[in-house]
Parts: sequence; C-alpha cells; structure tokens
Amino acid sequence: MVCKVVLISLFCASLSGVRICPTTGNQYYTPIVPDSSKPVVGMHFQSIDSAFNFYKKYAKLSGFEGRKHTQSSKNGVVIRKYFVCAKEGSATSCAVDTVNDSVGADKKLNDRRRRPSKRTGCKAHIRLALTPKNTYRISHVFEEHNHSFVDEEDYHLLASSRKLTFTEEQLLSDFSEMNIGPVRAFNLMRKIRGGFDKVGVTSTDCKNFKRDINLFIGEFDVDMAVQRLMKKKQFLPNFSCEFYCDEKGALAGLFWADEEMKLNYEVFGDVMSFDATFRTNRYFIHFL
Repeated sequence: MVCKVVLISLFCASLSGVRICPTTGNQYYTPIVPDSSKPVVGMHFQSIDSAFNFYKKYAKLSGFEGRKHTQSSKNGVVIRKYFVCAKEGSATSCAVDTVNDSVGADKKLNDRRRRPSKRTGCKAHIRLALTPKNTYRISHVFEEHNHSFVDEEDYHLLASSRKLTFTEEQLLSDFSEMNIGPVRAFNLMRKIRGGFDKVGVTSTDCKNFKRDINLFIGEFDVDMAVQRLMKKKQFLPNFSCEFYCDEKGALAGLFWADEEMKLNYEVFGDVMSFDATFRTNRYFIHFL
C-alpha cells in the first residue's frame, strides 16, 4: 500500500513538473511552458540584450525571476554569458564587530539593516556563446530549480512585471499635491481599476516613487514654491507675492494674496492663519 502511494505521488509530481531526488529527497521544479517559449540548445540571438529579453519572458511564464550573471570577454568582446535564476547563489554576509564601538561609530556598521535573503542556491541557468557570425548561441540549458514557482494569478507581483507607467507616475504626483499619500493613492487606483493585479505595482512601489521624488527635490522645495508664486505674480495681474530671507539665505517670510483673498479682505477685514503642518517647514502667514 505504501509503495502504491509513493508511486502515485511520484507520478503526480512528474505531471506537475516536480522531480524528487531518490537519494536526498529534495524536490526540483521544472517550468511547464509552451515549446516556443523554452530556451533550447542551438537557439541564436543577434545580441545579449535580445537573448535576455527572451529569457525574461520565459521566466515570467514559468513563475520566477531571471537575472544576468557572469561573463567572459576577449579583446573587449563578450564571448560567453550566463543568465541565471534570481535565487541563484547565497547572500553575501558582512562581518560586523558589535563589540568594538569605535568601528560602529566610524563606519556605522551596526546600523546596517538586516534583511532575510531570498536566495536558495538555485542552479537553473542558460549559457550563451559567441559564434563566428557574431551572434550568440545557447550552448547549455539547465532548467531544474530547487524552489517552487509563483502562481499564475500572482505573476503581477514579480519584479519584472511591476513598473509604474508615466500615467501612474503623473497620477501619484497629482495625488501628492492634494496631500494624498502614496498608500492611499495606491488604494484609490486599486478601487478604480478593480483589483490589485490591474494596478501593476504594489503600495511599496508607490512609496518608493514618492521617496525618489523627495530625494530628487532635496532642499529645493522652498525654491520651487517661491518660483511658482512669482510666476503667478508675473502672469496674474491681481496676484501679489513677497518674500524675504535671513542673513543665511534661508526663507524667513512669505506672503501671497490672489484676487479672491483681496475681496475677502475687503468684506471681512484681517484674518491671519499659521500653517505649520510639517515639522521642517517655517511658518507661512496667509492674509485674507
């Protein structure tokens, strides 16, 4: 009875692309994709980039991530190139001396963020070789992975599938101007499009995009605000804007008033409000 169960399990595993090593008991997974999308020995490509694009499509259909690996060159020309699974190898460890405080203070090694590794030592890869016609030929293919694949309904979570389009970046920027954070903006896009898989990115990608924008702006956010207001003063006849800086050149005061504010002032008189919503902002005074 036990032998029958083992044979049935091995038969089902072979149908699903899973092989169980008889000596170690480890499971190995082989992608099940159409033959037209499989890399086979003898395939030719015009360049390494075209071969890598083919390998990325194959990896996405299979449910894993592919990346470029080592290469051999001769006279500045790549003669051999490897594409591997993203889980190839193991994470490089960095020795940190937590006892020596001076090392941690100088190099800030103790502040290093600890992240778990996703690498499993997977051996799946393909090898390209340069031909006499200056094309690249697949000379070796190893398809077996030592990890399971991503399900088809989760393909959109693969890094190769997650990319913000220009329209989405513009939408996140517009949401940011309305004081809507990246996570809330992601939830809005998810509701509008009808699901997580329809957005094409994750909330973390949206937060990373907002972080990159802030790093790009850096210390020039005040300059951008002043330039925007001064441009309005140039093109809007009833718009007023004045500012002054301290002895260090930092913005110390900013005043602006448009046509509606001036009409409100004529009706209601002086109204003063202080805007200190962000800890690094100076106080902005609005006169209505």
